[in-house]
Amino acid sequence: MKEIIILAGGKGSRIKHILPNLPKCLAPVNGQAFLHYQINYLAKSGIDHFIFSLGYLSDQVIAFLDNQFPELNKTILVEEEALGTGGAIKSAMDAVKGSQVFITNGDTYFPADLAAMGTLFQSKCADLVLASTKIENPDRFGSLEFDGDFRITHFHEKKPLASAYINAGFYLLSKQAALSASHKTIFSFETEILEKKIRDWRMYVAPMDKLFIDIGIPEDYALSQKLLIDVL
Repeated sequence: MKEIIILAGGKGSRIKHILPNLPKCLAPVNGQAFLHYQINYLAKSGIDHFIFSLGYLSDQVIAFLDNQFPELNKTILVEEEALGTGGAIKSAMDAVKGSQVFITNGDTYFPADLAAMGTLFQSKCADLVLASTKIENPDRFGSLEFDGDFRITHFHEKKPLASAYINAGFYLLSKQAALSASHKTIFSFETEILEKKIRDWRMYVAPMDKLFIDIGIPEDYALSQKLLIDVL
């Protein structure tokens, strides 16, 4: 079974003025909710269990899923308080049936090669595989470095660069590693896991030349209307 956790509980404060009273994952893109593009791609890629971690305006997301994807094999979790990315992932592990799970964000579109990530995960006995793509002007995202064995060696803070490999926010994570990662209830996955566990965990990168869209700011949300026009 291929499973995925979709983190879709954030308020989207930077585009809230454009989408008042609408969760970011339901932002309209060419007449379809942004989440529609994600689910379609993931279902076609073999995901057969979707775990949605929701929070802000969760009732709208639940209504969308029930209406647009009534047959989808899904588990819906709603945070009573904001847990951070790490807390949300750890909490969602109770719904994961297998020994590893894919993870992505509800406000990004990245058509990751799931088979390639799975092969790397197995061959390296990895704790985590991170999908990455190289983009120009990656100031918003920070960057990463990896060695010839694809093991991640460093995460860099956000800084001006001409181009770099970035974290595409798409992971394949060991359930056992996730549950042992932190004793905290509320924490950041990026800070507490990616940055602090880089030396202890078997953490690898799967570089891919793929379309990467993050609708977290107005400019990129507007750009998504053009980039996703031929996806469905």
